[in-house]
Parts: sequence; structure tokens; C-alpha cells
Amino acid sequence: MSEQELFDKIEAYIQGELSAEEKVVFEAQIASDPALAQEVKMHRFEHEAMNVLIAKKTKAKLTAWAEEERIQERKKWWWIGGLSMLLLISIIFIFSKMTTDPAPSIENTIQEQEETENTSTESPIDTIETPPLEPTDQSPNTNESSGVDEPPAKKPTKQRAIAEENNRSQDKSAINSSNTNNQQLALASYNDSSLPNVTLGILRSETNENAKAEEAYKAGEFEQTIQLLEDESNKSPLIHQMLGHAYFQMGAYEKSATAFEAITNGNDPAFARKVEFYLLLSYLAQGMEESEEFTGLLDKLMDSERHPNNKDATKLSEKLNLQTN
Repeated sequence: MSEQELFDKIEAYIQGELSAEEKVVFEAQIASDPALAQEVKMHRFEHEAMNVLIAKKTKAKLTAWAEEERIQERKKWWWIGGLSMLLLISIIFIFSKMTTDPAPSIENTIQEQEETENTSTESPIDTIETPPLEPTDQSPNTNESSGVDEPPAKKPTKQRAIAEENNRSQDKSAINSSNTNNQQLALASYNDSSLPNVTLGILRSETNENAKAEEAYKAGEFEQTIQLLEDESNKSPLIHQMLGHAYFQMGAYEKSATAFEAITNGNDPAFARKVEFYLLLSYLAQGMEESEEFTGLLDKLMDSERHPNNKDATKLSEKLNLQTN
């Protein structure tokens, strides 16, 4: 039995997908093979830890959503209060203006009309005629030797400079918006995926730092996890896996891609299958959706129907197409 077949058999056994006969046969194999029993025990532990992590993430999401609702509600009442205050001030200003500017009296109006009539009946002052000025010879710039008019040099207008600056700002805004959309899509796909159990397994007993790192990771303290593991001199695939997920959770997508690549470039294809989709999301969060690394890995996952993240990759491709269109 190959490693992949053994992996699938254990997963099917833990998830209750084996028939009654297959279950009896497999349990007999477990009883007679201590190595197989240990492997099954590790898989079961991974499933339990994954359930704990998913529950914590779900609780954190619900708390964040509730807080966001409260903030939006407060903002709405702030706007209503501000607009009401502005309207009240405007009404008070208009009313005070009307009371301080009385209409002109009839007597003042009659007096102004009489003054205007008296002014118009007075004899006008004789004006002195001035001879018209001789037109001066103000020809445009002329080349004295050739007698050809030289057009004035064009200068960049202020409007043109402003337009160019606006275009550059729009280009930067479009790039930033695209990167933001990619990161949001990568995070959403990460949270919606069938996240594997991330544990150091038997490595916990090797050093105290490994045990502390696993506890920190389970508690969602990803920065402490990184501090405990990143200086490890001889990193195993399990450590690279935990570092990759911790970096991703901290938004260090380039480092998470490097950690996952250390596994996919190794000699354990069964373990590499566990992290290929998260390497794909690390590429996407960096804005590499058109790179050969991203497109090649996406096609590989979509073409492999038995890959654990085949459906996740298909959904990601559909969302990318909708986002592009």
C-alpha cells in the first residue's frame, strides 16, 4: 500500500467512511501493527486539534461581526445628530439675519429718487477730445535675418500638470485596490477551506520550545509561535507547516510562501499535498495571480480530483473569474 493510499485509508477510517467489513479488517491491522496504530493516533489527534481551531476562529469571527454592528450603529446616530445640529444652526442664522436687516423706509426711498433726478438735470461737464493714439508696430517675435515669425514656446499649463498627477493617482489607486481585493479573497478562501490540523506531533517531546510553540499556535498567538520556531536550525516539514500558517495569519505572505515551498520542494509528496493550497493563497495575497507559479499550481489542484483541496481550488478559480469580469 502506497503512502497516499495509507493516508486516504486512515482518513476514511477516522471519518467513518469505511464499510463494516473494511472497518473490521483495518482495526485488525491496527491491533497487529504498532506503527500503523501510532499513525492512526496522530491523524485522530490532528482532527481533534483542527476542530478546536475552527471553533476558536468561528467565535472570533462572531465577536468581530458583533463589534462591527455596534460601531456602525453608533456612526449612524452620530451622523443624524450632526445633521440635526447643522440644520438648527442654519435656521437660527437665517432668523437672526431677517430681524437685523429691516426693510428700507418709504422716506429714504423718496429721498434717493429726488437726488437721482437732480443729478441727471445738471449740465454735463465738457469732455476733452483726445486724438487717437498711433498704432505701434508690435509685431510677433521675428527672426531678423529671415523675417519669419517665430511661434511662442509652449509652456506646460497648470491644468495639464494637475491632470497628469490625477492620472498617476488613479493608477496607484487601481493597483492598491487590486492588491486589497486579492488579499481579501485569499483570507476568505483560507478561512473557508478544509484547514488541516497543524501540530508538531512527536516533535513536541524533543524540545521545550516545540511544546511552547504548539500551545501558542493553538491559542492563536502566532507571533510567539514564529519567535519560538523561526530560529530552529534544522526545520522539519512539521515546523515549516506551522510557520507557514503562522506567517499567513500575521499577514507575512512572502514568508508564508517560503515556508510552504520548503515542503513542496521536499521529498514527501503526501505531506506536500497538505500545504499546496495554502501556498497558492500565499501567492494570491502577494498579487501573483498572473504568475506561472500561481497558475501552474492552481491548474494542478483543479485537475487532481483526489487532492484534499480540489474543491477549494475550484471555488477560488470561480471567484477570481467573477472578480476579473
